[in-house]
Amino acid sequence: MILIKTYLITFISLLRIYLLTLKKRKNIIFYFPVKIYQKNLISLANSLSKKNGVFMIYNMSSTYEIKKLKNSLLIDFNLLKYIPFNRMFLSRINIFISSYLSYVYPPNSKNIYLSHDIYDAPMINYADEKSLFLRINKLDYIFVSSNLSKKYFFSKFKSYKISTNPKIINTGYLKLDHLIKNFKSKRKRFLSSNKLSILLSPGYFYAYKKYNMKSDIEKVIEKLVKINNITVIFRPHPLDLTKKGDKFFINKIYNKFKKFDNFTINKDVSYVKEFFNSNLMITDLSSIAYTYSFSTNKPVLFYSKNENKLSKKIFGNTNYFKDRGKIGKVINNTNNLIKNILFLKKNLNIFKRKINSLKKNKIENINKSEELTIKSIENILNI
Repeated sequence: MILIKTYLITFISLLRIYLLTLKKRKNIIFYFPVKIYQKNLISLANSLSKKNGVFMIYNMSSTYEIKKLKNSLLIDFNLLKYIPFNRMFLSRINIFISSYLSYVYPPNSKNIYLSHDIYDAPMINYADEKSLFLRINKLDYIFVSSNLSKKYFFSKFKSYKISTNPKIINTGYLKLDHLIKNFKSKRKRFLSSNKLSILLSPGYFYAYKKYNMKSDIEKVIEKLVKINNITVIFRPHPLDLTKKGDKFFINKIYNKFKKFDNFTINKDVSYVKEFFNSNLMITDLSSIAYTYSFSTNKPVLFYSKNENKLSKKIFGNTNYFKDRGKIGKVINNTNNLIKNILFLKKNLNIFKRKINSLKKNKIENINKSEELTIKSIENILNI
């Protein structure tokens, strides 16, 4: 019944798009396929809607975040092939934008991937990387956060001997600018100096299983919750809260530690509050480490249980790997966990200066990303 209902809603949405695009104007689809933080993209869409027809397309995974927005429509792209004349319904879409890769695109649109990574961390398990970049190669444009990210994409296309069909443009990092703006608006609030709030934000549990912190995460939490003046905010990766992740393990952690007053879990889409209400972050391989540090000027403790092999195999030549010591510390077990946390707390101001310096050196177009992104999109529309 749910599938039939989704099919009917998808068909009606396509019909609505077709009728609305009959007007003589440029039309843009923003596609939101997963449940993640989207406010930076929503802001961009609102700005573009002043001159263009903008449609906010969601599916069953992202319905909560997008459903109530203006011109939001549910379309299940997996069902398009079963809908007669689906290409005709989407034939007047000029641009298709998403921060996640899609398998299906409108027939005549220029397709833009807004890279949601701030650094050059690998996007996927090595075994699946080539197929990912073959998919990326079908795009028309990639908007990246920095020249660092731009070089990463070029190097991957080259290593897999893939012709670089997409045009790669450094438009700045929308998410970073959005977060910085949020923090400036809250600058009068202060964290308690007596307590230490730690944001535990691991990467996707099914990515890099030999190197991520899943097997040790319970030991980490156990060490932290036993200290009265430490508060632990556990924020799982968004994919681990879906059928693609390990929801069972997340629930296991929650049930084990919910009895502790200094332990909370955040399953919300937004992490702005948690970024602001923490003193430092613990993560493993997630690119959120640099998003966190560059938006808050706070340090990160990297938990790398297999550091020697990691340095040789996957991250060794990346700036992500090389710059970790500039925004925090790296540990490979729980033995010195508390000692390193206290070190970071003691040296917050030193790391603030280091983080600011690294941000200025590595990330261009700070506070200009929306302006540059709109300009790039308008240039594409006028081609």
